[in-house]
Amino acid sequence: MLEIGFGCGHNIHTEDQQGVSSLVWTKYFAPPPQTTVVADAWGSSGFSLYEVDFDDTQNRACRDKYLAKHPGVCEQIYLGDQSNKDFLNKVVSQSGAHFDIIIDDGGHKWVLQRPSFEVLWSHVEPGGLYIVEVRVLLLLSITLVGNVFALMDHLASTTRLPRTWTQKTGKKG
Repeated sequence: MLEIGFGCGHNIHTEDQQGVSSLVWTKYFAPPPQTTVVADAWGSSGFSLYEVDFDDTQNRACRDKYLAKHPGVCEQIYLGDQSNKDFLNKVVSQSGAHFDIIIDDGGHKWVLQRPSFEVLWSHVEPGGLYIVEVRVLLLLSITLVGNVFALMDHLASTTRLPRTWTQKTGKKG
């Protein structure tokens, strides 16, 4: 699993809330103790969580403190620009490039989310989920929805978007 938006910065989280979603994901998705897990095709035998957040002094300190307090919860916390495709390709390369779930709870702006989606969508496993938290003004929603559908139509013709989705848009696939 990959989550964009680890939750350290912005002064919106108390120290106890920083990175709390990673604890939730691990509790929810990790196999229970004393469970025999068979390795998948990529050699993984359990839940792996990777986090991404923007790089600044506060986030570096928060990441280091979190990793010391919660060892083993995250495989890696990458700090960088979620709209930088080179950075995202590095994350993909270093993490193994196979995700059942990607959650973009990072910048909440299309200018940040689109490059992330363009790089990461092809690394979502068949049947997996790519979830984007979008915050937009009502006046912009029609334009944004049009852009999202245009992007999804493009991706449907160039990637392995599920047939049922492409059928719902009227695109033959």
